Amino acid sequence: MTSIRDCKPKDDGDFSGSAPGMPVVVFVADDHYAMPLAAAISSVVANLGKNQKIQVFIVDGHVSSSNKQKIGQLEDRRRVRIQWLQPSESHFDLLRSLPCGYVGKSAYYKLLIPELLGPAYQRILYLDCDVVVEGDITELWYADVGKNYVLAVRDLINPFVSSPFGLKNWRELGRQPSDELFNTGVLVLNTAKWRKENATNRLVRYLRENSRYIRLCDQDAMNAVFGDTWGRLDPCWNVLPYMHIAGSYSLLSKKSHEDLLARAKLLHYCGPNKPWNTCCGHPRRDRFFHYLDLTVWSGWRPKWWSFDRGDFSYYGRRFTAMVRQMVSSVSRDKGIL
Repeated sequence: MTSIRDCKPKDDGDFSGSAPGMPVVVFVADDHYAMPLAAAISSVVANLGKNQKIQVFIVDGHVSSSNKQKIGQLEDRRRVRIQWLQPSESHFDLLRSLPCGYVGKSAYYKLLIPELLGPAYQRILYLDCDVVVEGDITELWYADVGKNYVLAVRDLINPFVSSPFGLKNWRELGRQPSDELFNTGVLVLNTAKWRKENATNRLVRYLRENSRYIRLCDQDAMNAVFGDTWGRLDPCWNVLPYMHIAGSYSLLSKKSHEDLLARAKLLHYCGPNKPWNTCCGHPRRDRFFHYLDLTVWSGWRPKWWSFDRGDFSYYGRRFTAMVRQMVSSVSRDKGIL
């Protein structure tokens, strides 16, 4: 396993280049997400430009050795290098006792990324494991981050801090009701600014001091702490499940909404009912299996008689209720625009 101190840019005969010339993509995974992680990585690689190289780091949330070996088979010394980052006990101690909701503690590991990689990396592209990429991520890599902490996609259904699933304490934070929210599943991180301004500790402190307000874990914290110091990405780079069912509830016009779905460059299967679950109804579920079939899990499909914990679960019902409440509020949110 690669230790943190070993994760430095290096050149070799078959795989040279480092940031910013070569995209650096970071994932966070535990063993439950090993298979989706493989599909996500294969989708990134499948859509790269010809001869484009990429460095992949994975923050290890206790992925098994056998699954690491399977994921490692995606490595290609001519184009793709995969390295694992192992948080130390002090890192785990930092995150201990944080509120985690239905997504689990691993949701917070992304807060450690700038510290784990160190100053050799000035920016990175972070992706959740429950995504498939349908475009060339070099477009994201070369986006101008400016003086922002992150570049991200605005949440088009839960768009404001005052939305039902916005920031519960937006008034206490001195925010305006029309301040926008971003989703943290796809991020271009300005790691230089992050480290310089000690963002990891600030985010952890916010989570501890405001635990009674936390619903969406790291997303709540980043939106609260970073305020308006974030830049917009094209929404085609983070198309969430409810964008496929929201229809007229979207803040976009009908034509713009349909155009967004047609030109989606990244599908984000957020929420507990994933495409690898038995009863997932996502209309683009097939794209997950398309990229999964490019991995050692080729041919795997969920069995109807083997129900995943995400199927018909308490969390699934909770998420469905959350989406219904979100979309029912959008007509009120449109009045804020």
